[in-house]
Amino acid sequence: MADKVHITKRGIQALKWDSEIRQYVEQEIRSGLHVLRCACHIDAGVTLGDIFHAVEQDRGLAAFLEQWSWCDLDAFHAEARKPADAASDLSYIEIAKYFKWDEHEAQETFVVSGAGHPDEHGMTRYAIDFTPVNQLVHLPVRLRPEMEIRKDRKKVGEAPCTFTLLDVLGEIYFEISFYGSPEDRDRQSAQFQESLREVEEGRATLTPWNPREVS
Repeated sequence: MADKVHITKRGIQALKWDSEIRQYVEQEIRSGLHVLRCACHIDAGVTLGDIFHAVEQDRGLAAFLEQWSWCDLDAFHAEARKPADAASDLSYIEIAKYFKWDEHEAQETFVVSGAGHPDEHGMTRYAIDFTPVNQLVHLPVRLRPEMEIRKDRKKVGEAPCTFTLLDVLGEIYFEISFYGSPEDRDRQSAQFQESLREVEEGRATLTPWNPREVS
């Protein structure tokens, strides 16, 4: 069993600690399926397109992720190969981990977002679930090394964290397919844009929101 995996420019690399030479050595694996629970690192410069290519070359892994993330991988991989009208101007894609708890529950969650250009408050974050993946494939993918800890919706601290290969791949494909297939996503996006135009042009019927009426 490998001790950790790296997602590299040439694919998924499994590594095992060799106590005799006191360093990690590459271990041959037939499929990424065998290292899904291993701690995962993403090498500097590895892009979303590189990750797509690594998964596409591993049909067993792709079939598993399709079911795990409820994602039509082939449709998104095909979209990724199409020329884009314009590339996203985001800086990179980030996968972050959060631990939240309140009086009702405690849970670990993941957020996949695009990092925009810094403003006076630092890096701005954007959802990417409405963006065609051929506009995103050039972006590096990074893991945030600290998990943010929140109690009752307030940040109370941070702690070092690790991600498994399943965390990384599963969350990427779940995020890009949040609204379904590329066609479903574009249809939903068009509906949202039309609703926005109705509000801006005064054609929408709006209901005032009263927080006291919310149970």
